[in-house]
Amino acid sequence: MAVRLTRRRFVGWLVRSASAAGLLLGAAPGPAGAASRQVVASAAPGEPFDAGGAVPVRMADLVLAGRDLRAGLADGVRLPGQGGDARGLTAERPGATYTTPALQAAFPCTHVGLHWRTDGGDERGVRVELRASRDGQAWLPWRPVLREAHGPDRAGSQGESETFGALVGARLGTWLQARLTFEQAGPETAAVSALTLTCLDSRRPEVALQESPDPPTPSPGRGGGGGDAHVLPSPFRGGGAGGGGLLRAGIVGFLERVVTREAWGADESLRFKDGVNQWPAAHVTPSLLVVHHTATDNDYADAEAEVRSIYAYHAVTQGWGDIGYNLLIDSSGRVYEGRRGREPDASGRREIVGEGVVAGHALDYNYGSVGIALLGNFQMRQPGTAQVDALVEALAFMAQRYGIDPTSTQNYVRARGDGTALWRDGISNVSGHRDCIPTECPGDNLYPRLPSIRQRVEEQLGARGPSVRITRGPAERNLWPTDLVFAWEVDASVAEVSARLAAWRRIPGTDRIEPLSGYVDDERPAWGPWTRDSGLSVPLPPDARGIYLLLVRARDVAGREGWVHARWPIVVDRHVVVDDTDARRTRREGVWTRETGVLGYYGIGYQEAAPGQDDALFRWQLSVPEDGTYRVQASWTEADNRSTQASYRVSQGGAPLGDATVDQQEPGGQWRTLLETPLAAGAPCIVELAGAADGVVVADAIRLVLVP
Repeated sequence: MAVRLTRRRFVGWLVRSASAAGLLLGAAPGPAGAASRQVVASAAPGEPFDAGGAVPVRMADLVLAGRDLRAGLADGVRLPGQGGDARGLTAERPGATYTTPALQAAFPCTHVGLHWRTDGGDERGVRVELRASRDGQAWLPWRPVLREAHGPDRAGSQGESETFGALVGARLGTWLQARLTFEQAGPETAAVSALTLTCLDSRRPEVALQESPDPPTPSPGRGGGGGDAHVLPSPFRGGGAGGGGLLRAGIVGFLERVVTREAWGADESLRFKDGVNQWPAAHVTPSLLVVHHTATDNDYADAEAEVRSIYAYHAVTQGWGDIGYNLLIDSSGRVYEGRRGREPDASGRREIVGEGVVAGHALDYNYGSVGIALLGNFQMRQPGTAQVDALVEALAFMAQRYGIDPTSTQNYVRARGDGTALWRDGISNVSGHRDCIPTECPGDNLYPRLPSIRQRVEEQLGARGPSVRITRGPAERNLWPTDLVFAWEVDASVAEVSARLAAWRRIPGTDRIEPLSGYVDDERPAWGPWTRDSGLSVPLPPDARGIYLLLVRARDVAGREGWVHARWPIVVDRHVVVDDTDARRTRREGVWTRETGVLGYYGIGYQEAAPGQDDALFRWQLSVPEDGTYRVQASWTEADNRSTQASYRVSQGGAPLGDATVDQQEPGGQWRTLLETPLAAGAPCIVELAGAADGVVVADAIRLVLVP
């Protein structure tokens, strides 16, 4: 029987949502200190968003912390307070398990997000599972909780002790249980000090009132990851000429079919905390397209509810202020707008799928990339035809919009939250998330299909049209401030070119950027005029610093524009970098092997010396452009087999300047300062790294940074 949603019913539903609280542990009274925390979002006064289509998401946290954890079942796990140990759950042997009591939520849960705090040690050896029940008797199977591996590039965000798992579907269960398995034991393994289950109900109010007590059955083509019930018509199908007019029409057609934030019910108030936008929008022209899976359930009956849950979990629980992806695609092939772009203009019109908007989908790779996520877990199952078809179209839209060649590779600049930049060489323009950082995403069943997906994107875009090649640019990609001089060549069909030097820098400690050139006030792209020029010269001030990207586009006499833009990226700073692959400026003694197995390296890889090589020595030689005090910095990739006593020595002109010993099991993939020392121009600075007895030593890159 249909239930009419009156205003009274709707208000009552909201009141019940806001009052969600309480924690029950089976039939026994809850332990002292156990808590259920209500999650409340605040809207910014006067913020110009349209909440007319907003769907409120019920959220509440069930928290077990400290001695509350003693209510669970431990098998080989020391509980807090046992033997004077109050750190948390500590494994006494490998394979030890801890199971929470049955926890009762205050409302039926569509999804649960499990996150846990650790106290020292390595938390990667902790495996987490979750299950749900509607009555506390019949339980869904245990399901693994996959770790989130994305988010804002904020200084310190990767070092925090709280780990967030991807959402798990709860099928309207009100009883929840978590299980931890410790795959390692000993002092190096983390102690789990707190577990939090974030309960969500993302159904529309009218659906919640009508919901059957029976488990939901996925509708045809929307569950199981294999449905083809709804296939989007291609915006490029039937094309192939590569003309600008045809492709521009394709862009418009694609955008018209995207399910907007208003349509899927985004509650824009979730982006704010105490009246402040938690992650103000920033915009950088992308060069990289990254494919993800959401690692959530494959069998879902309501894709919009999936999107709303992910949004609320990212925006509120994880504190990102918005969803982490630019686009999301369900199993029927429908495409959903993700991260919100620019606010409405004077006419009240909002930009749909904001151009260049920075999302939080791949740590260290967010600034200058686009994240497209397929709803589901493709570590477990194959994606369906309709979903892959829509992914191809979304990639084609983004490739044409930003002039990206989908079948090529690039040297990508990773802009970190601390304001520094590192290069990653040879990454595919269309990559999987696992190409950026260590993660299973986008799943073993989707990742191998990326080569054919790249080819399909190329075919959908058609002929490339007029083209241009940059033939001259700075010889050094890490450039001390000087004049930038570029030249280019065009093919016979080109009548005119337009150039754009898109330059910006991160504001350290924030999510914001500072545009330097090639952007207008709202960070939209600003191209130069169409001309017949064959080059460009730009003088830089001595204090210049930032990421610079020259883009050049071409068009023919009929005004048809080629869809691939020529690119030349540079990092400008008062710094000098030498990588391990620079044969002119490096030297090695002993046995060193080239490796790429651990991501986070600078350039194309790194070199390793096995433990116990007393004669192993790696030497970098760096020029010193001017007198001053410099920070000497190193990068490496971390792993359990690394040395904790890797020894660097710094000298100039034969005079030793200092030594530094570092633990290469500590997080790498970033610049770590070895020491700060005066250096004189003219004589090279020498940095040496010796082999170690206690583990593998990694030689990657060395950097000198002039201290202001």
